[in-house]
Amino acid sequence: TFVVRQMKLKTDVILKPMIIGGVIGGILSSIPVINCLNCCCLLYMASGAIAIYLIQREVKSIDLEDGALVGAGSGAIAGLVDGVLGTIIDLTVGKAINASMMAMMGMPPSMQQQMMAEHFMNSSLAILSILIAIVLGAIFGTIGAIIYIKINEK
Repeated sequence: TFVVRQMKLKTDVILKPMIIGGVIGGILSSIPVINCLNCCCLLYMASGAIAIYLIQREVKSIDLEDGALVGAGSGAIAGLVDGVLGTIIDLTVGKAINASMMAMMGMPPSMQQQMMAEHFMNSSLAILSILIAIVLGAIFGTIGAIIYIKINEK
């Protein structure tokens, strides 16, 4: 059977750090070049660790279960922010970046136009990519929070 457990920390203690960690991780994940760190979901893990760090500044200790839930929430927020901002950046700046890269590679203009059209047809999958980012963020935010708690155990 599934048992629901009451968190030991109050919502007002965990909510603000969870949001801050998620927003920081999400913004960093959506910035071109910096987002390369997210190839192994490092920035999603960082969002969970940041949230735990901020909570531990107020509450000296946090148990693993509460930390995992905080990390999942922070990572999910990071995934949401990353998904939405990443889509906006891709739809606005992405076209110019892709066009300049294709021109630097010496690609013929007709081929550039075809690839750009395919790129924007795939943009209709933005909702799916946002949902995937939220799920991955929750998973890796949990991992980041657990790692941070284990490293800082005394």
